[in-house]
Amino acid sequence: MVEGFQISDLASKSLTLSRPIVFDYIQNQQIRNRMAKEVFAALEEGWLSVGAPREFPLAEASASHRALEAEGASSPLLLVP
Repeated sequence: MVEGFQISDLASKSLTLSRPIVFDYIQNQQIRNRMAKEVFAALEEGWLSVGAPREFPLAEASASHRALEAEGASSPLLLVP
């Protein structure tokens, strides 16, 4: 969310907004599998890292959404049943 910005403001200049998702661009299953293997190899080799997840009880899923909105996706969030 950007304060003071309305998506509808883009229409006055025929501008658009998109949110790309990797699976929209990489539709070949073999390429996705190869890329996934490369990511996991990078994690194992240590040159790519993922922070420890912040855990939220499933019953408090709304708290995880608020954290995501406030802090962004800087670390994994894990909902625990």
